[in-house]
Amino acid sequence: MENSETVQKMFDGGYIELPMTEGRRRSLEMCMDATMFEVMREIQASGYWKMTPEVAEIEKEVHETYQAVLKGLKKLSDYRAQVERWQKAGTIH
Repeated sequence: MENSETVQKMFDGGYIELPMTEGRRRSLEMCMDATMFEVMREIQASGYWKMTPEVAEIEKEVHETYQAVLKGLKKLSDYRAQVERWQKAGTIH
């Protein structure tokens, strides 16, 4: 148990990456793309979007998180949280 906790801490700290199979990579890409497309549909349905410097910065963070998930450094929930930040920042009136 102690070894698994150490490995988890190293993973969470970004010191190690998990091996990524092609199938896992495609699955993660599909999940993240589906998340983004759903949020984009919600934005379009609301009829309001405002591009700001903050939104542009969050877009970069969304992309970085996408790449980190594919490297095994972040989780899908991290990506979802970034996308939700982006949505909120762009739709605040």
